This record gives sequence, structure tokens and C-alpha cells, in this order.
Amino acid sequence: MKTYDAISLGGGPGGYMTALRVAQNGGSAAVVEAEGVGGECTNHGCIPTKTLQAAAHIKKDLDKKSRRFGITAEATVDYRALIKRKNQVVATLATGTENLLRTYGVDIIRGKGVPVSPTQVRVEGEKPAEITAKNIIIAWGAHSIFPPGFAPDGTFIHDSRSLLANETQPQKLAIIGGGVIGCEFASILNSLGTNTTIIESLPTILPTLDPDISKEATRQMTRDGIRILTSTKAESINTKSRTITIETPAGKETLQADAVLVAVGRRPTINEEPLKKIGVKYDPKKGIPTDENQQTNIKGIYAVGDVTGGPQYAHAAYHQADTAAAHILKKTQHTTSPLPSAIFTLPEIGTVGPTEDEAHKKGDITVGRSEYAILGKAHAMAEREGFVKVIADAKTKRIIAVHMIGAQATDLIAEAALAIKLNATLADVAGTIHAHPTLAEALEEACANAIKQGRHTIRQN
Repeated sequence: MKTYDAISLGGGPGGYMTALRVAQNGGSAAVVEAEGVGGECTNHGCIPTKTLQAAAHIKKDLDKKSRRFGITAEATVDYRALIKRKNQVVATLATGTENLLRTYGVDIIRGKGVPVSPTQVRVEGEKPAEITAKNIIIAWGAHSIFPPGFAPDGTFIHDSRSLLANETQPQKLAIIGGGVIGCEFASILNSLGTNTTIIESLPTILPTLDPDISKEATRQMTRDGIRILTSTKAESINTKSRTITIETPAGKETLQADAVLVAVGRRPTINEEPLKKIGVKYDPKKGIPTDENQQTNIKGIYAVGDVTGGPQYAHAAYHQADTAAAHILKKTQHTTSPLPSAIFTLPEIGTVGPTEDEAHKKGDITVGRSEYAILGKAHAMAEREGFVKVIADAKTKRIIAVHMIGAQATDLIAEAALAIKLNATLADVAGTIHAHPTLAEALEEACANAIKQGRHTIRQN
């Protein structure tokens, strides 16, 4: 029987990337995956929603901006065709990932991988098998959670998976949960013509973000026609009448909807029984803890991705995979890196580092801000709404966080992450020539404003 250097239990970003990195460096590796290689991100999350977001962006531009450019157009949505394109994009990327793995000799084994010892895996499925490996990587991902009485039925009550699979566009959509997933779906479907309501129990949507960002997101999304109900609890749901009873600060209310999306959070997927038998430490709600090398308390067993209970981003899982593979191969460990967040609402949001309040609690800070409205490129694009906020240590002037909202913010945040990784100061970024006219000039101006050297912003004494 073949003994692999590494076997990943789960084919999502963390699992397949660990196996790929081991194979790229001369090791033998396999991935055990019951559904689709690429995991939740490729098949049911990041890629499908961003495909729909691209369409929503086009529709919104045609509806709200085209006449400013001398273009007259009437945009109609063929939702079935849009879902078909989404499926094609997903299939292309999933197939590409499988081909990449096979090119480097990674075996793809269909089934559910269950560890039975620190060196053995049982594959459950159509072709049961026992596999031996020197190292096991647990990459089981995460799953949606649902309040009592709000479990999805796939017809009226949905999670993100079933809503993305639905070929009929809802005319009225109620979204329970105003976090990242809920707000992305709200922006996308609202722009495509769906009457959308967000129900959030906390005082604000996107509550983990810098308050200035969540406030601006609320303003723009409300202006675009999304109804946002904060400090509001969804109490019950009636599938026959297709209604939701909610408790708002003003009292009870009944909402009518064609579909309900429950997006109140996701939790690490833990297969408790085998972990108990092997002795791997875990928390049913918080996931599997690891050390700086992504290794669990059991030597040779690693955990990467959403199952570790950290930020549920594919790019975080990729970095964890690089770290785990380096340790397995006994190579130099990767350095730590700031973790940016890209939120594909309309407007887009990019963040990296602590919020202003969090940073201030740790010490004195300097804050600079620049508005999109001062940028020539933003005027040319008719994208004048938005801003960039930079936070730096008051003494050293080293950048510790950047928060931005506006056009292309999900791409622009990469420069900010690099600046933080390289310990750049405000003067470093402000003194770097940024091409004109570009949206990237907003970060340059924000840094310059923080040290009172801004070119296009009126200085406040």
C-alpha cells in the first residue's frame, strides 16, 4: 500500500493547496473530497457570488449611470442565463484546479476522509479504502448555522448554497443577518431588481468593520433601495403564507417575501468521534486549535482553513496551507502577513488591520482620510462616493490599518496589506509616485493627509 507524505481531508482552498505545495516540492500527496474540488469557495461561495456581482455591477451601471455617459440602454435580466454562466465559471475553475493537482501528481480520491490514527485515513463512499500517510491535514471547512425554526427547506427558506442554485430570481427577498454574506447577497440581488430587506439584530450591519465603513455602507445601500432593519429580531416564519414576523424597535411587523436567506453565521465542521479517538483537541463551536505551523496537539496531524475557527477567507486558508506544507517538508517557515478582507457589496469594501477604536485602545494613533470625490479617475468613472482611511502609530508613523469603501476597493486593499507587511510609514506611501489618474491615488492622499502633506484635500487646523 502506498504511503503518502501528506493527505488532505477536504479539497477546499486549504486542503488542496497543502497537498499541491507538498507535491510541487517533490513529496507525494492526495486529496480526499466528497463533493467538488475547490470546496465551498469555488463551488458555492466566493466564485459564484462574484460572478453574480459582476452582472449586478453591469446592471446597476446601466440603470443609474449610463445616461451620464451619453448611452441610452434598457437592461433586463435573464436570471436563468445568469445562473447558467455562474455554473460554467464554477465548472471551469473546479476542472482547472483538478487538472493542476493531477499535473503535479496529486491523487484525487472521491469520498469522505476520516482519520483513524495519526497515520491512517478511512475513505467513506462508493469505494471505501484505507490510506496511509506520514502527515494528515484536516480541512473539513465550515457550515451555515440556523436559529431554531429557520432551517432551510430549499424552496422558501434558503442558505447561500440553495439560493445560488435557484434558477428563479426572487421578487421579494428577506435576508436574516446583516454580516458580510447577507450584505453581499442584498447588494447583488437588489441591483438585479429584487426588492430586498435585511434583518439584523445588532444596531448596525457589518458590525465587525470600522464604524465609518459600516455607516457609509448603510447609507449607500439604503439609498440604492435596500431596506435595512437593525436592532430587529426575526421571531418566526410561516412557509404557507410566506411571511416573517419580526420585532423592531417600533413593534411587531409582518414581512411578505418570495424567499428568505438565513445568513447568521458559519461554524467549523467538526467530526468529533474520530478526533476523540485519536486525541486531537477541538472545540465544537470554535474549531481545531493549531500552533504556528498549523499542527494540532498530535504530531503529524495539521488543520487548515475554516475548520481552525479563524477568519473564513480562502486567502487565509492558502497562507495556512503554505505554512503547513513548509513544516511538513522541513523548509523555512513562512513569515506572518496581515490579512486583508475583501467584501463584494456595492459599493465594495476593503479592510486590513484593526478598526480605529481597536487601534486606539492599544496606543496613540494618527488617522488620515481621503475621499474618492477628489480623484479625477473617480469623476471620470462616475464613482465619486467612497473614501480611504489610514491608521498609523502616532510615534513611528508606521501604518497599522487601512479601511476603504468605494469602487474597486477589493483590489486596492492589496497595496495597503503590502505596506503593513513591509512596515511602511505614512511618508513611504505618500512619497511613492502613484500613476495619475487612478483610484490608487486615494491611499497616497490619505497617507499624505495624515502627515498634513495632502495635495488635493483642504487642510483642517
